[in-house]
Amino acid sequence: MRCEIQYVINGGPMGRLLIAVAFTLLVLLPVIGCQSSLPSTIDESSVRAYADPATEMTLQGLSENDLAKYIQYGNSEFKAAVTQEILDEAAARKATSWALTNLKSS
Repeated sequence: MRCEIQYVINGGPMGRLLIAVAFTLLVLLPVIGCQSSLPSTIDESSVRAYADPATEMTLQGLSENDLAKYIQYGNSEFKAAVTQEILDEAAARKATSWALTNLKSS
């Protein structure tokens, strides 16, 4: 049995087949894994058309402590998860962070 296994591994007909299959898998798996449904190029202007107003509204909602503005561009899970209490905590942390930053620069 040991001789048979060694023969297969050392280049017998099955050994060559196993090496060919292993090599093919090593070459193809990364290529198959890298396929995606994303376009090959992303149009920056279309991303900015959505992202800029969404970012502005979210930051404005945080600054004004306005839940409706803060969650306006969020998905349904985000809207369900964020409450006024959570926004109050985030706004308080932002205010504290802003105050500490201003103290350091003074």
